[in-house]
Amino acid sequence: MKIQPEEKIVLLGASRGLGLATKFLLEQRPEKLNLYSFSRKLNGTDFSRRDRWDEYAKTFLALEADRFIYFAGGGPYGDYEKSEWKDQEWALNVSFAFPAFLLHSLLQFNKKKERARPFQMTFIGSAIAEGKPDPKASMYCAAKHALRGLITSIQKEESSMDLRLFSPGYMDTSMLPLNSWPRQKGLARKVENVAEELVNFMTQPGPNLISVAMD
Repeated sequence: MKIQPEEKIVLLGASRGLGLATKFLLEQRPEKLNLYSFSRKLNGTDFSRRDRWDEYAKTFLALEADRFIYFAGGGPYGDYEKSEWKDQEWALNVSFAFPAFLLHSLLQFNKKKERARPFQMTFIGSAIAEGKPDPKASMYCAAKHALRGLITSIQKEESSMDLRLFSPGYMDTSMLPLNSWPRQKGLARKVENVAEELVNFMTQPGPNLISVAMD
């Protein structure tokens, strides 16, 4: 799905890390894209707030964007029982429940709206957390497992929506502790390079692709 001039792209949770690097990369493109960024830090868009999900979905849909990219995610680190439930619930809401709600809204809207080409919705997964255990990050791991299960299941259903999952490995961002073992072993990739892979992945022909970006 080649990027066209004046495209509208909605970036969700792009205030740091891969999201911010992708936003910067898209801003440099010659097509003069229309970028709309939403996050808690940038404009108070808090994806953990279930009472505001309807409002958020309506706001995003009203933009009639060509592409949506959902970057938000995270959760507490440590033994599962040692964190307060509100922190685990935050991880579940931001990393899975709201993305699932938004996807449901987009699919419903896509069926009602005739478009020259379908929406593209890209979710950011995790090559580490979505397919195997991730000790000390249990709820985040569970959420990424659920997100992959949801997306791969919907990809098997009949839909004109271009639904994609991009699953990077460890990245050199502020979210990865300085003394963490992936850094020590040289597994943390430059986030700018991963952002380039993401943009290339989005422009590949054909819907329903899954990419796992790992060294």
